[in-house]
Amino acid sequence: MTEENVTVGCSHQKIVVTGYYKFIKIQKKQKPAQYGQSRSDTHFEIKLPVPVPKSIKTAEGLIELINPVLKYNDKEYRPKYEGNGATIITNVELFPNAYCALFRFSIPDKILKQEAVFSIYYNQPVIEIDGKPHASYIPFIPYAGEVKLDENAFVITFEARTGVTLQLRDPATHKVIRKKADQVSLKAENGKIIYVEIIPSSDSSAVSK
Repeated sequence: MTEENVTVGCSHQKIVVTGYYKFIKIQKKQKPAQYGQSRSDTHFEIKLPVPVPKSIKTAEGLIELINPVLKYNDKEYRPKYEGNGATIITNVELFPNAYCALFRFSIPDKILKQEAVFSIYYNQPVIEIDGKPHASYIPFIPYAGEVKLDENAFVITFEARTGVTLQLRDPATHKVIRKKADQVSLKAENGKIIYVEIIPSSDSSAVSK
């Protein structure tokens, strides 16, 4: 992957994540096809990490709640629960109320172009940390090879919707690009989850929630 640009729209009730990801196809020595499988059957897999509440226990429940959609070349792909497969709650505890879940998308390798741009859209639950509502984002791991990366290629932006402001949690651990009451943009970094507190405005009906 050579680019990740994501917008996280936040309100006190709903979080909507829209991301764009660019991949460069690098030719490597192909592995022999498994018995009963041709090379044309090979797939490219993307694993989307999303913070989810511990209260959701099943893969089917997660897919219904998050409703992740990947789009490539005007075609939509959705994760499916098959056996031990498409959606996994890992053992990674992000904070007391949430785990990390992986949503797996599978795209036929034969339709991929040399430079492939994917868009991903999903809903993210508002998760409480220390009794306060937060939005969060888990960056993909940027490609560390020989491809030259754009300075603005890995930017995560949180945008406040009507009735809320945002406060970055642990700002010292991130490279902040822009920071306002209604918008926070940061440089994605390996291994660093981004947390933003969602603060209802004083004139918002959310205060009585």
